[in-house]
Amino acid sequence: MKKVRILAGVAAAVSLAVLAYRIGLAEIAAQLHNLRVVLPIVLLAGLIRLLLQTRAWYIALRADGIHVPQSRLLAVRLASQAAGYLSALGPVVSEPAKLVLLRNGGGMAAAVPATLVETGTYWFTTVILGLAGTGAAAFLIADARAVWAAAALFGVALALLAARRALLSPLVRAAGPRAPKWLRAAESAEHRI
Repeated sequence: MKKVRILAGVAAAVSLAVLAYRIGLAEIAAQLHNLRVVLPIVLLAGLIRLLLQTRAWYIALRADGIHVPQSRLLAVRLASQAAGYLSALGPVVSEPAKLVLLRNGGGMAAAVPATLVETGTYWFTTVILGLAGTGAAAFLIADARAVWAAAALFGVALALLAARRALLSPLVRAAGPRAPKWLRAAESAEHRI
């Protein structure tokens, strides 16, 4: 496994070097110069988002009687997000990875409800803020057809998230007896919520 990681790291470094060579070092330097103000703002916003999400997860877990240090939750969140970004499936990989990496004393199933609440709250607020942002953009952009299409898309997503029916039950039914335990536990937590 260690050799695979080393080879993957070397392949990534070589790919990055080839890409930098093809773009041109002068062009990269010019773009980095343009990013000198914006990049720190984006990094700071990402850090604040990470800390707020981790704090919300910590509060949700404590409400269920699960006590995990925030530093551990931060490490688990970073690792699971990295796994999600590295795979084509994104949240389908990162959300279960949070539970597997958490491995608290009460078992993974004990952390499912709090993790589901934290994740659901995050996606719900993301859709609400996205809808508000596209609505605001529609008033600021002269040709707003694309913005209104995005607003309609966010509206559909909001309608799906706000639906009173369960979202995980169809997945569990489709998987049948092959449904993993964590998915069944998430479904029961969704019904309780």
